[in-house]
Amino acid sequence: MRDFVATCKSIKNADLLIFGGGGIIQDASSFGNLLFHLSRLVLARIFGTPFVGCGIGIGPIGSKIGRRLTSIVLNQAEGLYVRDEVSANFLRDIKVVRPPIVVTSDLANGLSFPDKVEEKHAYQQVMELKQRSRYLVGLSLRPKAGKHKHLHRLPPDFADTIRKIAGVCDELIEKKDAKVVFVSMEPREDKAIAEHFLSFVKNRDEILVLSGDTEPKVVMAIVGLLDIMIGMRLHSLIFAARTSVPQWRWITTRKLSDSANLWG
Repeated sequence: MRDFVATCKSIKNADLLIFGGGGIIQDASSFGNLLFHLSRLVLARIFGTPFVGCGIGIGPIGSKIGRRLTSIVLNQAEGLYVRDEVSANFLRDIKVVRPPIVVTSDLANGLSFPDKVEEKHAYQQVMELKQRSRYLVGLSLRPKAGKHKHLHRLPPDFADTIRKIAGVCDELIEKKDAKVVFVSMEPREDKAIAEHFLSFVKNRDEILVLSGDTEPKVVMAIVGLLDIMIGMRLHSLIFAARTSVPQWRWITTRKLSDSANLWG
């Protein structure tokens, strides 16, 4: 209750509410997620505070009531700056017509590199690993939206995917003298996924799991040390692109033999 009162005061006293970025306007994780993020915009409307969306992803929104509520609320925005054309088209499909809709970029593209990154402990850990390996492989995993509530019990399809990726990593470690860096970006969720991943992999001593509370700028600098990024999380792929690191976006089930030829 205290947090709610503080939120109300902050929104009421603000000259402008900026919400975003990320894929926050969706009900795939839960309908409650959608209501939570829309509720702040409703409060802004009640208090007469203008609001804009910045670097947001829209959807998926599967429920009819969710689409209708989103349309009503977002039509009150002063502007919507979305990170992809799919989001812009989705807004048009649900009849968001009043505010300007501008396709811009994910906010992660605006991060600057940190000063004195070599002094950061996480960066030092990865640098040390790089010095004693032939190849350094980055790994960023996540379940589908809506399947991450109870990660102590993985959905069968996601568990199977992690098992296959663990096999890929074992093969790269054994045949290519590679080391693996598990890049955590969401502390609670990624810690649980990392524990499952380590239970499937044989060469656990060759894998470094980064803390999920590592500063995003430092994570980007760390990604720049990699030889390849195997990623499911969008920001891991953005960081790889920004640091000119080759990316392997894991979308579908792949044969283990496909992975052995990453470097010929």
